Amino acid sequence: MPGIHPAKVGAICVGLIGVFVLGYFAGQSSTTATSSDVLDHALGVIAADGANPATIAELRQAAVSGMLNTVHDPWGSYLDATQNSLRLDATAGAYAGIGAWLHQSGTNVAIANVTPGGPAQQAGLAVGDVVTRVGGEATSGLTAAAVGRLLTGDPNTIVDVTVHRAQSTLKVRVLRQSVDTGAVTVHPLAGGVIEIRVPQFSAGAGKAVRAAVATPHATGFILDLRGNPGGLLVEGVDTASAFLNGGPVVTLEKRGAKPVTFTAPKGGSTLPVVVLVDHGTASAAEIVAGALQDRGRAVLVGQRTFGKAAVQETFAVGGGAAIELTVGHYLTPNGNRIDGVGLIPDLVASNVGDDAVQRALAVLSGYTATAQ
Repeated sequence: MPGIHPAKVGAICVGLIGVFVLGYFAGQSSTTATSSDVLDHALGVIAADGANPATIAELRQAAVSGMLNTVHDPWGSYLDATQNSLRLDATAGAYAGIGAWLHQSGTNVAIANVTPGGPAQQAGLAVGDVVTRVGGEATSGLTAAAVGRLLTGDPNTIVDVTVHRAQSTLKVRVLRQSVDTGAVTVHPLAGGVIEIRVPQFSAGAGKAVRAAVATPHATGFILDLRGNPGGLLVEGVDTASAFLNGGPVVTLEKRGAKPVTFTAPKGGSTLPVVVLVDHGTASAAEIVAGALQDRGRAVLVGQRTFGKAAVQETFAVGGGAAIELTVGHYLTPNGNRIDGVGLIPDLVASNVGDDAVQRALAVLSGYTATAQ
């Protein structure tokens, strides 16, 4: 992977979201105040004298969110020490959340998809709901990533979520549940087809997929990326490489830098592949699906994907806190940008029952018939 230091690449997390720190010095003022002085003083005044109380931490998060909105970064967010620790847990393969995907809808944050049978759906939340409050905090001015962090917390804790739906306001209590996102599961199906389910690209996912692809006597593969919110770029590239015989996987574009293309080594499987996608397929999962679709290595079955393939890096800002910042975008091998657009499946299928799997099997059956 030319042009990027391995330690840097490992820190790039595509999906699960320049450093500025606000200090607080009570009573600080100056007639020739610098920009930093103005921000520090405003923070102190609002915290001490505002009619509506707010903590220093809340004001810092709001200030950073405002900066991210100014540069139109819906995926950027400020993470306090607790949120940053949860981010690391998610990257390692486990977190506690409500099973919902969010997206920026103008100045609002709305629910883009919910996990079937997950906490959000059980509580009555639905696609299209605009999230207005999480716990006691209003979401006005926050990015989608920042709201997502508020929804994540310790396992088996309850979070109050207020949403606007049509002309009404709905407040629900949702029980956060632990989710093991990193476990790749493999199921042999009829006719030698191997179904590989990748819930998230956490550490080790690529290696697990490669092991599944090496299954003896396999005739084809169903790579299930439905509901996969992304994860580590290197794991996504490794997964796509398992089905490619060399060539480009994805190109990284960053402001002021020469584009860098990640390529697959030779020797990947040449057996037919169907990739299952839906509205919850995002980030690194879209990179994998887009690479296999563009390279003519897979048929995409399901629904249009989420549309988030931004290059994000995490910057420590002290005290265990961090900022996730979008620093560029990813392009598919054909030069198409996924972010804000998504991938269109070759064959539309619903997530009801096993409709998508059955359609995938039909596609693979056609490949087998052609080969014979």
